[in-house]
Amino acid sequence: MAPRPQFCHNAACPARGPVGQGPIGGHSQAEPRYVCHPCGRTSAATTGTAGYRLRRPADLVTVALPLLSHGCPPQAIVAPFGLDERTGAAWLARAGTPCPQVHPHLVQRGAVEVQHVQADERGGKLVGWRVWMALALAVPSRLWLGGAISPQRDRGLITGLGQPVRAGARRLDLLVGVDGLASYVTACRRVCRSPEYTARRGWGWRRASCWARWSSRTRSGGW
Repeated sequence: MAPRPQFCHNAACPARGPVGQGPIGGHSQAEPRYVCHPCGRTSAATTGTAGYRLRRPADLVTVALPLLSHGCPPQAIVAPFGLDERTGAAWLARAGTPCPQVHPHLVQRGAVEVQHVQADERGGKLVGWRVWMALALAVPSRLWLGGAISPQRDRGLITGLGQPVRAGARRLDLLVGVDGLASYVTACRRVCRSPEYTARRGWGWRRASCWARWSSRTRSGGW
């Protein structure tokens, strides 16, 4: 058990969130539990993870989940592990619950050396309607910066894509490679600028060093 990287899961605790500051200590070694000294609440070591309150061994969960996430059919884990298909599906859904919190916590904190961004959008057909998905990638590190989904391939979609890019970038002197959609120029200017009061009539704009490089490609989709 390592108390320093843990934090209190009590939403009303003033020590919720920060780690490594010493408010969390060990409560029980037999069944691993931590205690928060400011609020006095205890929590299991598996709180907030896919193994929380599971009746199966943790080793079994850590083996079955990678197989399911890499496309293994749920029926294939029934025979070797003695699991029900519904159990495997429930584990997979439980494991995906904290995933939306990982990206804002680790990527969108303004600490990524982006330098060069490559953005593109794809269209997909659903039952009765069509949807567009835009994605942005940091080229030097191949890190996925964010995405946006919209029924239309318009300025709103591209602006929604630029917001997570700015949230994760440490600096705004970016080189943006796109596929020729005119909305990228307007969206980059809108996202990478912030208003600055100049004591004159109207508002001046502090323009960040953000350029859009137009890369013409014959094929659609992909990076």
